[in-house]
Amino acid sequence: MSSIRDGVAVTDSLMSDIGLRSGDKILAVNGEPVPYFEDLAAKILIGSETIDVERDGKKMTVTVPVNLIGKLVESRRKKAYMFMERVPSYVGEYDKKFKMDTMGGYKAGLRKMDLVTAIDATPVRFFDEMSAVVNSKKINRFSFQL
Repeated sequence: MSSIRDGVAVTDSLMSDIGLRSGDKILAVNGEPVPYFEDLAAKILIGSETIDVERDGKKMTVTVPVNLIGKLVESRRKKAYMFMERVPSYVGEYDKKFKMDTMGGYKAGLRKMDLVTAIDATPVRFFDEMSAVVNSKKINRFSFQL
């Protein structure tokens, strides 16, 4: 799965519960490489027993529970994805339709395609890391490093 060189961003708590973490590089499902990211969810959901990952430079195996699909159905997941490809922490586009700077980023000097490298001195490389740092703060004022 060389197309996911930076790992996946885990977006569903059930995937975290089975042991996947954001940043995991998925190497194989049931010992077989999955060449395309688009095929990954189906391979995991349809009869997988193990997921081989690389985490922080170490290879490890995550065991998939037999009742994974049942757990997904039971919890009535509303999220469209269990995980996504990681994307760099670029600033997106502001709401042009309403000409709104809802979070004050534009007023503070953030512009579309600025690459955020740290928030309050905490290094970030990917959007999921940026979201985790912002969501962990009890205040709504941040210092961004670009």
